[in-house]
Order: sequence, then C-alpha cells, then structure tokens
Amino acid sequence: MKVGEQVDLKIKRRRVEVRNRDGEYIGALPDDISKRLIYFFNAKSDYTVYIKSAYRSNVEVFIKEEKKGNKVIHLISSPKNIQENLKNMVNTPDEDEGLNSDDDGEDKDEKILYVLRKHLVTNVDWIFVSFLLFITPLLVSRFVALFGPSTFPHIPANYLSVIIIFWYLFAFIYVFESFLVWFFNVYIITDKRIVDMDFHGLLYRNISQAPIRNIEDVTYNISGALKVIFNYGDVLIQTAGEKVEFEFEEVGNPSKVVDILSDLVSKLKGHSE
Repeated sequence: MKVGEQVDLKIKRRRVEVRNRDGEYIGALPDDISKRLIYFFNAKSDYTVYIKSAYRSNVEVFIKEEKKGNKVIHLISSPKNIQENLKNMVNTPDEDEGLNSDDDGEDKDEKILYVLRKHLVTNVDWIFVSFLLFITPLLVSRFVALFGPSTFPHIPANYLSVIIIFWYLFAFIYVFESFLVWFFNVYIITDKRIVDMDFHGLLYRNISQAPIRNIEDVTYNISGALKVIFNYGDVLIQTAGEKVEFEFEEVGNPSKVVDILSDLVSKLKGHSE
C-alpha cells in the first residue's frame, strides 16, 4: 500500500469500507461519514479515493467527488459540521425527487437495455400439471359413462357437477398464477444498474438492485442435459452492495448475458478512470 494508490469504497451494510483494487480490506470510514456517503451513493454520486498517508495501522484517504447525483445536487459532500448537516439532510425532503425519476425509480436519462426472464422451457412443468388438471374431469366423466353412475354411489349428480366446477376454477387459478410468476419474475439490465424482481404469488414481491459500478465479478453456470440442449442457465453476479450476490436464474444464453454485463462494467470503469 503506497501513498497516492487508488482504492475503492464498498458499502457493507451501514458502513463504508475501504478496499484495494484487489478487494482486500484496508479499513472503514467513521460512522457519520459512512452514513453520509451511503446517502450520496444511493443518489448515484461517484467518487475516486486515494491513499493520503499510511503508517502502521493508521491509514488516511483522500476522497474526490467526481459526480453528484441529481437528488443531492444542492448538498455538500463534506460540510464542516457533518453531524448537524446530517440532521438537516435527513429531515429535508428531496424537492427534485419527483422531477428526475419515474414512480418505479427509473431515472429520466436511464435506458433499459435488456429485460430477461426464465427460459420458456422452464414452463414445461406447470404446463404439464395444468394439462392433467384440465383433462382429469373429462377422464372421470368418460369413466362414469363406461361403468355407469354406480361408480360413485354416495355422491349425488348435482354435487358432482359442483365439484367439477370448483376443480376447473382451481385449475384456472393455478394456470393464471403460474404464468404471472414466470412473467413478472424479471431481471432488468440498464445502462446504470441491474434489477432483480422476485414475484411469488399475488401477495409478495421483492425488488433488489445494484449499480453497475458495484459489480465485481460475473460468471454463469449451465448444468444438466436439458439446459445444455436449450442453452440456458444461471448467471451469478458478485457485487459490493448490501446484497452481495445476485442470481439471474435459468435465463437463456447466459454467456451472452455475462458478456453484456462485463462490457458495461468495463465501459463504466474505463470512463471513470
């Protein structure tokens, strides 16, 4: 570690760590500075960091502001009284918050490059189950027609009709929900971030995102004969944010997805350097 060496800032839960370019831990910023920088990072601000001095266990860094996000354009990154300024910053509403972003959090100047879903082949399981659900009443009706109503002597004909109606209602709900789970579980790649939208049923949705600049490593995995034949697999993304690992599950052509993300990271880091 040398004076003037460029290092990185990594958000780790509620603090900001300082790491060298190989990802090795050097230290962490004070809590008040960490809290402020996390606020600025979330507003899409960019910084470059250099070693100012290093003596035994004491390391000082120089933080240079490269870009200030639109939401914090009116704020100073390093005020004299950081504690008092933190209180004002937290209690002051973002006046331009509605001007620079849509309701879903997308910036006006942000471009969606790719929207990915699980490969179509992954729907075969629930489609097959749905097929069985829909033909079962037909098979039962055929069975009754062949062997007579005495096949179900304890079930009145009216009750049997009601059972069939509820059976098809359940089958329709199963098909509808299975389709929604596939359709709305999406992985979005923009020119600024990645977004993982998890949709589990009608009552639960979880959205995780990370800036492109926080991506540290991208790999993919294809295992199994079916995945090899249809060329789909899992893309694993290591980041430096709160959610350390993102997983794009069973997406088509995962090698192309890895290339796309690697190119975006290279362009962004090359541009910042």
